[in-house]
Amino acid sequence: ERFLLHYFAVSAHAYTRGTMTTPESSNLADRDQPPAPYAAAGVVLAPVYLKWLLCFEDHASNTLWLGKAVPRDWLVPGEEPIVAERLSTRYGRIALQIEASAVAAAGLVIRANVTLPAGLTPPAGGLRLRLRAPPEHVGK
Repeated sequence: ERFLLHYFAVSAHAYTRGTMTTPESSNLADRDQPPAPYAAAGVVLAPVYLKWLLCFEDHASNTLWLGKAVPRDWLVPGEEPIVAERLSTRYGRIALQIEASAVAAAGLVIRANVTLPAGLTPPAGGLRLRLRAPPEHVGK
C-alpha cells in the first residue's frame, strides 16, 4: 500500500489544482520570492504512477504485471469499470478492462479482459494479472 499512499499524496498535494503543473522549487531563504513556475519532471510523475498501477514491467523478474496496484476501492461492486487502452509496454500496446459486480450466490465477481498485441512474445517471467479485492471480500 506504500505505492498507493505516495501516488495519492503526490496527486493531491504536488500539483496545482485541476492541472498537471508542479512548481520547480521554492526559495527558502527569501519566502517573498515566487517559486519557479514549472517543473517538467514533476508533470509526468502522476501519469506515470497511474500507468504503473495498471501496467508495470518488473525488470528484475522480467514480469509484466497488469492491475498490480489497482486500489481495492476501485473494485467495489457498482463502481465504474477500469478501462485502459493502448498501455505502452516493450512487448507492444495492451488494453485492460476490469469490472466488479455483486452476485448473490458468489458474493464478489471480478471480470478482467486483457487484449494483447498480435504476435506477442511473452516476457520470460510471464504476464500476471493481479485483482485486489476490496477489504470486505479478502480471503473469501
